[in-house]
Amino acid sequence: TEWSNLQADLKISQPIITAEDAVITAKRNQTVLVGKGGEIAKDLGVIFKDPKVKEPGRLLEKAQSKGDIRQLADITRAGFAVQTADQADQVIASLLEKGFKVVDEGYSVTPLGYFDRKLVVINPDGQLGEVQIWAEQLFKAKMEGGGQDLYMLARSPKDVDSMSKKERKAYTALLKKYNIIGNTPTEIKQDIATKSINLYANAISDLDTSMREIAI
Repeated sequence: TEWSNLQADLKISQPIITAEDAVITAKRNQTVLVGKGGEIAKDLGVIFKDPKVKEPGRLLEKAQSKGDIRQLADITRAGFAVQTADQADQVIASLLEKGFKVVDEGYSVTPLGYFDRKLVVINPDGQLGEVQIWAEQLFKAKMEGGGQDLYMLARSPKDVDSMSKKERKAYTALLKKYNIIGNTPTEIKQDIATKSINLYANAISDLDTSMREIAI
């Protein structure tokens, strides 16, 4: 597709070769993004989040899985939690006004009901970054209500028998914390999905109409 081709071109044109290059460049770009992002949040009355630059070890791990450090498009990253769809549009307009080049990937809705809007931000030196825009109530459900924990449980690549003692302890603790029930791995994953759907459905019911319509 046209977007896939553009994305590939943007990635390969990044001015980085090694993980060390990426981190040095990203820290500089992250400082600018955080400064301008904070200004945007204050002007619009929305929430700005700075998850920091990915750690070098994690960058190297992801680069190896993708074959090239330039295939990573989220080394610099940030997010905005908004109340309305209009605020989301205003965030994008403000990023453009602040001098960023932005590619809007639009909203993505998961089968569980969670959604967000992802932007590819092209820094002045060509390094790519990712900005996410969240509905505030959904973001809180994910980060404070257990959504992220449930997601990690659902995507666990290992069955219990192949886990280390430490992994099994953490896994079991989360199952207990969220009252996950099931006698088989399939039943456990089904219950995780059900609880995730209910969590996000409750959050969506509190959204502004303009955001709620995105999930429908």
